[in-house]
Amino acid sequence: MREERLELVRAAKFKPLRSLIHVLVGLGAAALLALFPRWEALLVQTLALVSSLAFELIRLRNPRVNGWFMSKFSALVRPEEERRVGGHVYLLLGALATALFFEREIAIAAILFLAAGDAAGVSAGSKLGLIRLGNGKSVEGALACFASCLFVGAAYLASFHALSFKAILIGSIAASIAELLSIPPDDNLSMPILAALVMKLS
Repeated sequence: MREERLELVRAAKFKPLRSLIHVLVGLGAAALLALFPRWEALLVQTLALVSSLAFELIRLRNPRVNGWFMSKFSALVRPEEERRVGGHVYLLLGALATALFFEREIAIAAILFLAAGDAAGVSAGSKLGLIRLGNGKSVEGALACFASCLFVGAAYLASFHALSFKAILIGSIAASIAELLSIPPDDNLSMPILAALVMKLS
């Protein structure tokens, strides 16, 4: 019975194409902050968020549109998103809020954590996860998230010398905790904000 439940969790959670797009969108948001003036990056992120949210509202209010979307893009959406806003909206909101409320260097690191850490956590957790919490998240996934965050954070530190290793380490821990606990409303929102907050305070 437990094995059947684990298989259901794995099948429902792991969508490789979704994770790839998640990584690319997160990297794009971080690149915007790194390469363009802050106001331009915020403008692009805001437009992306508003566009995505507008479509989600149309989809959720129109059963025909919703049914078509869930059928055609089943590789990108999870079953529970048939009746709620998709995770990509929280991803965009998390990136925008982090860029808006924190310094550029901290925001870039936190968004990189979101891009790499969440995808690594979902992938490892769905394939290797045995020690699970009630929310379906696994300890193995959280460890993979931490390792991924630490790796991209170290690469960012080595390339730009923008933050201390202590900040990267603490931020990686915070991001992996947010991923494990799946803090409401969505870990795509809580992960970068929590990571950025602890890095700012470190």
